[in-house]
Amino acid sequence: MEDSMEDFPPRMMSHSEAEQARKAEVEGIRASLGVQIRPSRWEYAGAHPGQREEPSPSVLDGLDPVKQDRWRREFLHLIYKAGTTLKIPPWGLATAALLCHRFFARKSMKRNDRFVIAAASLHLAAKIQEAPKPIREIVRECERVRHARDENLQRMLAGDPAQAEKAREYIESAKEQILMAERALLYTLGFDL
Repeated sequence: MEDSMEDFPPRMMSHSEAEQARKAEVEGIRASLGVQIRPSRWEYAGAHPGQREEPSPSVLDGLDPVKQDRWRREFLHLIYKAGTTLKIPPWGLATAALLCHRFFARKSMKRNDRFVIAAASLHLAAKIQEAPKPIREIVRECERVRHARDENLQRMLAGDPAQAEKAREYIESAKEQILMAERALLYTLGFDL
């Protein structure tokens, strides 16, 4: 056994070397099996997770990157807070977050209401993960989380009898916006769920 001590301890691979080794291994397996797989439209070549080589549509539309990050945290907060209250499983919440991120990788946050898109993503993710919730419950909970500081709206959404008609109209309007946003989400993602 003639191992040299020069190779001990083994050298750690950098992230890019590990990624290249993984890709080479996958390509070798594909070639040996004769399998051809189209690349995913959601992989960003050469970019580390969370970093893109080109600016997002929101930044191209004039949104400050710091503000974009804050807006992302806000819509993620809405998804996780409302989804947890609605008892949507964690994988459903992760799916909703992914759908939102994919949508805003293609569309600007300045031109699309991030909260409506987040609610639509939550509704669609619940259906995808076979944990569907009635749209009225999703609307009511998302609006409750979104407008947590508005006491009048909170009372109205809680079922204040004096504001029942106003609450019904508000929920119907929000429901229509979410259903339209769900269609826009599906078209933008190319039905690639």
